[in-house]
Amino acid sequence: MNSRRTGSQKQMDEQLLQAFERVCEEQLALCEALENIADQLGAQPDRQKCLQMAEELDPVMQRAHAFEADVLFPLLASIANDDSQQTAVIARRYLEQLKMEHDDDVGLVGEVVEALREFGQDNSPISSDAIGYMLRGLFVGLRRHLAYENQVVRTITQNH
Repeated sequence: MNSRRTGSQKQMDEQLLQAFERVCEEQLALCEALENIADQLGAQPDRQKCLQMAEELDPVMQRAHAFEADVLFPLLASIANDDSQQTAVIARRYLEQLKMEHDDDVGLVGEVVEALREFGQDNSPISSDAIGYMLRGLFVGLRRHLAYENQVVRTITQNH
């Protein structure tokens, strides 16, 4: 990769990192809130928190997915399509993996929102244990996704 980065490239990389960090912070806070809800479901579930999370979850994930679709994916695609760069193959793999995880997240988020809303309204056909597993599946997977995405973004900004 190009070891001589221009000032504008450094500035763009810094902007990418800042935007990425904002998106990550919001998602990590969401993971923590989901974990707290999951931990309380068996003992004393707070149905109001479930309703609140059902309303907050989708907008947070939409912002994260918009960042991926509008910023990260196009950047990876441009690197992947530049045959002169040694990292083109790696960028293609990153892009494929992140798009696959992105698509998986969309479906799971919808299911979790519905389950939280129904549980919060005391109208859930799903047990609190099952909802807890759903929440854990989402926040554990999301944390893993964020760690992988962090690796991708750091690699891009170091080598771009």
